[in-house]
Amino acid sequence: MNQSALPSRDEMAKAKALFRKHARRKRREAAMQLGDVSRRVARRFLDGFALAPGAVSFYWPMGDEIDPRPLVVILRTRGWRACLPAVVSRDEPLAFRAWDSEETPPSGAYGIPEPDSGAEPVLPDLVLTPLLAFDAACHRLGQGAGYYDRTLSHLRWRAGAERRVMAVGLAYEAQHYPSVPVEAHDVALDAVVSEHAIYRRK
Repeated sequence: MNQSALPSRDEMAKAKALFRKHARRKRREAAMQLGDVSRRVARRFLDGFALAPGAVSFYWPMGDEIDPRPLVVILRTRGWRACLPAVVSRDEPLAFRAWDSEETPPSGAYGIPEPDSGAEPVLPDLVLTPLLAFDAACHRLGQGAGYYDRTLSHLRWRAGAERRVMAVGLAYEAQHYPSVPVEAHDVALDAVVSEHAIYRRK
């Protein structure tokens, strides 16, 4: 392939920014049309995966993100331990801290609810992620800060062959695209669950 034909870093950044703008609008429209589909997504997840109990990381939903909490409530009744990600610094992987309360955690970096540094650290077996867009290969387009890419890469490297860390995105079906822009540092998810289907990375 002619290397000069590949998009430059600036061109890719612009393409992703435009894609995110469209994806935010599409997700907002899906949320307005469908309302809360979190329980449908939870049921599809539970019907599609048979996982031994471990530690599950979830995100505190913001705006029109799919709410992972109905799924986490059920997982906890099945012996799972819950934790939330927390930003340590701009260029480091996320930390994971225990959170078993239904109360909203205090706001951390970027105004995102997260446990404070005194909460017990947890190493997750399952990471539930929000996203703006995804494709059938389970490539994920997030908000652009790169936290989940760095974190999943770190977790998979740390786990090695002895321990599998599974990453699953939760989304509206409307967030499914034929393809999303991907760079070398972008990390694919193991699966994405929508209200209509489960997409698994080949």
